[in-house]
Amino acid sequence: MTAWEDVPVTLAQIEHYAYCPRQWAIITMEQTFTDNADTTAGHIVHETVDKGESSTRNGLRVERSLPVWSDKHCLYGIADTVEFREGQSPLPVEYKSSRLRMRPAELQLVGQAVCLEEMFSATVSFGFLYMAKTRQRLQVDFTAELRSELLSTAEQIRAERYRITNNGAMPKPVDDKRCDRCSLAGNCLPKLSQNRQRIGGIASAIWAPS
Repeated sequence: MTAWEDVPVTLAQIEHYAYCPRQWAIITMEQTFTDNADTTAGHIVHETVDKGESSTRNGLRVERSLPVWSDKHCLYGIADTVEFREGQSPLPVEYKSSRLRMRPAELQLVGQAVCLEEMFSATVSFGFLYMAKTRQRLQVDFTAELRSELLSTAEQIRAERYRITNNGAMPKPVDDKRCDRCSLAGNCLPKLSQNRQRIGGIASAIWAPS
């Protein structure tokens, strides 16, 4: 086992890295975060669940802001809401302000399921993304493919952290449609960074020895 293989990874990091490795690096490695309209909306959506108050009604117990972890996979985080019914597996529900169903959110949710399975010795087959704008629950089935992608993403994060720590090179900016929704675009400066890389490449070609 190498030095980075057992480094704990948070479920929030899973979501950020799956969206954009550079976003993950700015938040995690540089400890920088900036809000925009989307992230502010997310904070508002989470105000209720972040209070961490539990409730029970008609045999349904709801735990909010529940800490979850997996020692086996070195994962941990906070589940927005977990529903418990007697005789049934825990049901994770992740709150999102967006109208869009996105893969990073699904990976975050299956990460919660993997943790809950270890904590409660249960099999968690599915969960829900609660889309606040439409007030809809979208079911996410925890397939073998999704579980494999979760663990692969966690390993990529560990390897990338080790690489950045040792040589300091941040992941390259993507400069695509993801940047339009990213609150860190002003910190990342994707277009400027890409232009510098292009200019550097041109200069290298011009001055390369013949």
